[in-house]
Amino acid sequence: MNPDCAQGKHAACTGDAWNEIADELTACDCDCHQDRPDLPQNRPENATGGAERASGGSDEQGGLKSDSAGSAVGRLDEIRAREQAATGGPWAFHADSGAPLDADAVDAADGTEVCSYLLPANAEFIAHAREDIPRLLAAVDAVLELHKATRYGDMVGDLKHALTHDVLVCPICEDGTGGYETYPCPTVRAITEAVGS
Repeated sequence: MNPDCAQGKHAACTGDAWNEIADELTACDCDCHQDRPDLPQNRPENATGGAERASGGSDEQGGLKSDSAGSAVGRLDEIRAREQAATGGPWAFHADSGAPLDADAVDAADGTEVCSYLLPANAEFIAHAREDIPRLLAAVDAVLELHKATRYGDMVGDLKHALTHDVLVCPICEDGTGGYETYPCPTVRAITEAVGS
């Protein structure tokens, strides 16, 4: 339990007042609500479902199979699906939502309440996420597009390299010997590790 909650910051987390606000409480930074099935966010029909709810990813990039890049692309597709399903932005943070318990709220541009009962720093993060996530996805997509798997033979275009024709390489990363890094290159591996964790 969050010590702030235990000290009464969220007085409605326990006691008789709880039942009065349980249906309105949508988020709180303390973990005392996790075992409350009566809360909307803890009901099975409101579970996010992770990959089941997302559009799903492809294990292929540029038409060529790669497990590590495929998992990064799949994870990015999940993030993109959540981003596209969210209320349109820009979002704004309002310190006083008028909700019980002097709560904070994040509202969509059309005035729809996105969530409430957050600490200001959390609300600010959520409000900026609506604009930040699409930018970050575009940046990662651009890097992955530059560093996509390419058949070595397609790059050199001669029969001299026929034995290595089907080897997948990164067209951007050099291996230090005048050749190309095999795919996935260090850049794609770094993205895969960061996104996959």
